[in-house]
Amino acid sequence: MTTGLYPFEGENVYKLFEVIGRGEYEIPLELDDVLRDLIQLMLQKDPSQRASLHAVKSHRYVVFLSF
Repeated sequence: MTTGLYPFEGENVYKLFEVIGRGEYEIPLELDDVLRDLIQLMLQKDPSQRASLHAVKSHRYVVFLSF
């Protein structure tokens, strides 16, 4: 939503799912460090390490946007 780009890319659906399964993504360097941190938390491959909805809502990037 912030860049207009998808976090995962693949030449076709099969390759896209391979990339998603490996957890391979790139965050554009021009994004703010706080936003980069939030994206990394949300895109953790391991679900137990992934940010919960509460963690996302209380992340400093989201809190900043609500003011």
